[in-house]
Amino acid sequence: MTIDQLKRAAIAKLSSKKDMPEWYYQRMEICGGCPKNSGNVDKISFVDRVRISHNFGKDSCLVCSCGTSDLASDPQEHCKDKPSRWKAVETILQSSSQTVENKSPEKATILREGVYYNIDYGTLQFNSDSIVEIHITIESAKDMKASSSCGCTVPKVVKEGNIYKLKIKYDTTRVGDINGKTVRLKYNKNNINSQITFLLKGTVVK
Repeated sequence: MTIDQLKRAAIAKLSSKKDMPEWYYQRMEICGGCPKNSGNVDKISFVDRVRISHNFGKDSCLVCSCGTSDLASDPQEHCKDKPSRWKAVETILQSSSQTVENKSPEKATILREGVYYNIDYGTLQFNSDSIVEIHITIESAKDMKASSSCGCTVPKVVKEGNIYKLKIKYDTTRVGDINGKTVRLKYNKNNINSQITFLLKGTVVK
């Protein structure tokens, strides 16, 4: 690596990822659906674990060993896979639109924070209705599928016209804090696999 590349890599690793331009989030959605992202690999080889250890457990690219968020935040960097998965990001960005609309504001707030969307239930009563409905519009998206990190969170997505309707239900018979629960929406857009991630939080009280 050149001195300039090393300097840029250090800045990218240490810089805050808040309030980044839209192309950063677009890149991260592509990385989120990439099979060469360490976060999507069940069994990582010992050699690769050593290669990506400098990222301290964060999602890493197994092609170049960089942290995905660090690489994506540098406008001069490129996806190291062949062919590049970011190749069409700029043109896609200019010709497409994406909206995430909360249709259940009385049950939860939904705010974008970095590359994720936080779903904050606040306080939920034991055995109460927790179904949150979200309408998502992504131009040219297809094959959208929803999955969750555990059985306590059940997502269901259906397409109606140009809108994907996502319903998320949390098991409110589980008393306590809601931590580490995620819902992932994976889809294909212009032959690029992408992903949107929702993080759930809140507390169930009896």
